[in-house]
Amino acid sequence: MKISELESSDVDDIIRIFENQFVYKFAEDPHISREDILTTIWDDLICNLSSRTAFGYKAVYNSKLIGVAILKPSRWDSEILGINTTKISVFVKKYQKSVVDKLLTVLHNKAVENNIQLIFTRINLNNIFLIQHLLSQNYFLADILISLNKIEERESVVDIKQPSNLIIEDVKMEYEEKLVDITRSAYIYSHYYTDTLIHFEKAEKIYIEWIKNSLRGYANKILVAKQNKHIVGYITCKVIPIGKSRYGLIDLIAVRKSYQQKDIGLHLILSALKWFSNHVRTVYVTTQAQNIAAIRLYEKTGFRIVSSEATLHHWLV
Repeated sequence: MKISELESSDVDDIIRIFENQFVYKFAEDPHISREDILTTIWDDLICNLSSRTAFGYKAVYNSKLIGVAILKPSRWDSEILGINTTKISVFVKKYQKSVVDKLLTVLHNKAVENNIQLIFTRINLNNIFLIQHLLSQNYFLADILISLNKIEERESVVDIKQPSNLIIEDVKMEYEEKLVDITRSAYIYSHYYTDTLIHFEKAEKIYIEWIKNSLRGYANKILVAKQNKHIVGYITCKVIPIGKSRYGLIDLIAVRKSYQQKDIGLHLILSALKWFSNHVRTVYVTTQAQNIAAIRLYEKTGFRIVSSEATLHHWLV
């Protein structure tokens, strides 16, 4: 077995051999074609490898590609956390300890060379042997990410009238301070918060900057919930192009703690879905497995689980 650096000329083989590992999240989406997904991934890989914004390695045995590993430094996370952070992806045709070990070795060496302190990765729970392998190599579980989607043909199972004192409206820049206040401690199930080596304030800052960027154009639409004229929640919506297709993404949603359990999140989601209906045919959202209340809420509004991934962290210092 030989380990060597990936080249742009390898991308066609990567897409062909590991196709199912790339498309699993969208596999049952009738509105996004397999071709569009693979074309987008092909373009991203070519761009990242050519520009050296990502580094890749391949495992070859008897002239056949059997494994791939990619390391992509995360500039945004690194700047906010004050920690050099990178994301890695590992693909193996069939799990073999020796293949994963050798790919991890070159990845870790490259990470050290680039002064990386924290590595994180997300792995489909179907790849349980790969997850177990990484756990044995001092990676640890930071969260389990659940992805859900709602296709336009799937109706909501709720029909609740919006209270007269609850108003859902477009965001205004003057609301920024209120949205930041709601954001504080709203995302405590995420992997940034559950890693005890990341200070709480740094994890919180990730989401504060996220909502600020959303206000400045990162989101295509932001709706806020007002009850008795007080801003009590928000939802951010994005439209993501993928080849000739596109899909919607609920990027952030939060309700002020003292106003939770009052169907405000439900009405924010229903309002967002109404906006999405004029732009896309499928909407996606993610949450953590331990956030049972959020999963039940999404299922009420017609979402169904389409994938689950383990988020693993590994510290090099």
